[in-house]
Amino acid sequence: MQKGPAQTSDHRRRTNAHLLIIAALGVVASMAVALMVTAAPTRTTTETVRFVISGDQGNMAYSPTNITVSADALVTIIITNYDTQSHSAPPLAQQVSGTTGGVAYYQFSLNAHTQSLGQLASSDISHTFSVDYGSTWLNVPIPPAASPTNPSVTTFTTSFSSIGTYTWYCDAMCGSLPMTPPGEMAGYVHVVK
Repeated sequence: MQKGPAQTSDHRRRTNAHLLIIAALGVVASMAVALMVTAAPTRTTTETVRFVISGDQGNMAYSPTNITVSADALVTIIITNYDTQSHSAPPLAQQVSGTTGGVAYYQFSLNAHTQSLGQLASSDISHTFSVDYGSTWLNVPIPPAASPTNPSVTTFTTSFSSIGTYTWYCDAMCGSLPMTPPGEMAGYVHVVK
């Protein structure tokens, strides 16, 4: 049985429609794979670093002074401050920057509620945790302790994307000497693979 011109034309249209559907599905599948491959990597590693600022009346010191974190890890830094003194800080050092969400979480004493803030008043600053790395400036002002036995606790989250060694320092005028040489109020962040 031979097909007539109407049947052949109808068959071609159905075949072409099927080919178009298959081609469209292929394009959609290719786009989905491309999106999965080019999507920003998710940070699956989380790390926590704890600092304690001890001393009072001119004998302040961060402990530890050097830390090691993984590149691109989501790093939570918790700073417990026992220093009760307020110290002046430059206006930019009063701002929280380089943290997740642009905020830090402050507990001004052990029994106080935690507050999410993007800056502290100059009179509320005891120290800072500041790091210059790449085009990012990480800065978190640290409030004074309520008393020598009732510290403030500051928590923030950040990440370091570039492998290397970076100096962290206190940008508040909390002593008679500059705070940037590594030691009591400065140290190193080692970012490793």
